[in-house]
Amino acid sequence: MLVWLLILSAAAVMLLSQGLAGTTVTSPRSRATAPVPGARRHLILIPDGLPYRVVAECHAAGGLAGFHPPQRMICPFPSMTDLAMSDILGGERPNAFEAQYFDRATGRLVGGAAAYMWGHNSMWMSRVDYRCRRIWAGIGYVRPRWVFRKELRDLEARFRRSASPRFVAYLHATAGVGTAEGEDGLRHVLDRTDAFCRRLMKEHVDALDITMLSDHGHTLCAARQADLAETLADSGFHVAHVLTGPRDVVIARFGLVTYAAMWTQSAQNVAEALVENRATNLVMYPEEGAIAVRSADGVARIHEHEGRYRYEPLTGDPLELAAVIAELRRANHVDGRGFVDDRALFLATAEHTYPDAPARIWRAFHGVVAQSPDLIVTLRDDYWEGSRRLARWTAVRSTHGSLNRENSTAFVMSTVGCLPAPIRTADFREAFSAPLDDPTHLPGRA
Repeated sequence: MLVWLLILSAAAVMLLSQGLAGTTVTSPRSRATAPVPGARRHLILIPDGLPYRVVAECHAAGGLAGFHPPQRMICPFPSMTDLAMSDILGGERPNAFEAQYFDRATGRLVGGAAAYMWGHNSMWMSRVDYRCRRIWAGIGYVRPRWVFRKELRDLEARFRRSASPRFVAYLHATAGVGTAEGEDGLRHVLDRTDAFCRRLMKEHVDALDITMLSDHGHTLCAARQADLAETLADSGFHVAHVLTGPRDVVIARFGLVTYAAMWTQSAQNVAEALVENRATNLVMYPEEGAIAVRSADGVARIHEHEGRYRYEPLTGDPLELAAVIAELRRANHVDGRGFVDDRALFLATAEHTYPDAPARIWRAFHGVVAQSPDLIVTLRDDYWEGSRRLARWTAVRSTHGSLNRENSTAFVMSTVGCLPAPIRTADFREAFSAPLDDPTHLPGRA
């Protein structure tokens, strides 16, 4: 009947096939039955979708007192969980941006509710010690606060039973609270998470370190549905599940997000139509070995060479990077061909309107997933694209997916110490490689 009925049906089959085995999922490495007395432990806690700004304001106001100040962490583009979590935890890359996508091998739109329930796009899940079962993840968009409270209870019980010196936990329902309730809901779950952490640290004095991070940001803005399909139809295109000709366009419409992935034989023509839509912010697609980026006011290209990027405005400045590049050139970070040092460009744009845009856009089409689309549309924060049926189950008071700062800026903070500069999600394992094994090695440790 609806997407979520399919999700719940698939979940029932999953639970029956596993013998109705409880409410949490654990990895083999966390199944030791009792902690070692006196051993120091490290909890890595990943609440989905908590944005940097909300966390930073909470910390500045006296919350999260056991933690050092948060640092910005920029996620992949699109700003989606499977992409970010694969960066954070490592392992096989996702098939696509979401559980539904166009499969070039079969020439059809594949995946959806069942693929989501079975985690076919979420290979990273085998690397966490706690996550709720997918049935609760689905319910978390209908009853998010209830599922969030259940997650904290189940996580605490599982953590107490585990002997793992490093315990990785992922909280899914925080994203559902954010979607349904916006900023107020996210502040509520952050307060509850803070209380949870304080309780654990009080019980494990000088024996527990906690590192907390999120996978992506959130718009903190109510949104309504975009009408991209109508714009395409008005321009003579046909939205379909297969590509049979140059006027066909396939759209993956699974979540409620601020971007859309599309497959087409006519990317430039589709882009030219979509930039006229009031909901559209940017449209991007591969073109002549580069990535073209279009807005209503201009066109630019992104080029890559040996890990460096060149931003080439053709008309206007759609990514608002001209002044940034000029400053980097004065600082000798731009070579004679116009390619910019990757690290310098990242640091210069970590708080920009579009953080780390050239690298993230390039990677979206070259390697972040196995099945990249032909075209990506990013939307204004007050619009979403996706499943109309799913939207009947929940209001959209905040969401994610797009390229801009609000969507893209996650956070990382720790009781161990503080990072001196922003990082990418892909840098997390390297940045915390020492504290994961020996927390005293992180700079800033008291």
